[in-house]
Amino acid sequence: MPIHLLDALGRIHLTIEYDAENHWLVFTWLGEQSYASVLAGANRGIEVLREKACCCLLNDNRQISGFWSEEAVEWVVANWMPRAQQAGLTHMANLVQPGSLAAVYAEAVQLEAIKNMNTQHFFFLAAAQEWLRKAQQ
Repeated sequence: MPIHLLDALGRIHLTIEYDAENHWLVFTWLGEQSYASVLAGANRGIEVLREKACCCLLNDNRQISGFWSEEAVEWVVANWMPRAQQAGLTHMANLVQPGSLAAVYAEAVQLEAIKNMNTQHFFFLAAAQEWLRKAQQ
């Protein structure tokens, strides 16, 4: 059953799902993201990551509008990623729309994380899924 996190206005800003068939998590970010919503969503995601013992994450940013703040990106890289690795995460596929601001965010995270975690960004769902499947072999 998906977990829906709400923003201050009561709108869903993140859905976290466990894909049992593939044994990975799927984060689906929706709408505008504030620093607070990024932290709340990412921290809840760590809890689910530990609970499900997944090594792979499909991080779907295709429905984000706007741009994550520089502070949020820095926090993800410096705080969230090390904790996600400690929880067992080894591979993160960032799914983005070509030319979107989320694509810029994904690239920034990938450049910072490259030394510590396998990250890749994708424009197509099937390519992201295939990359995660190969990572699990």
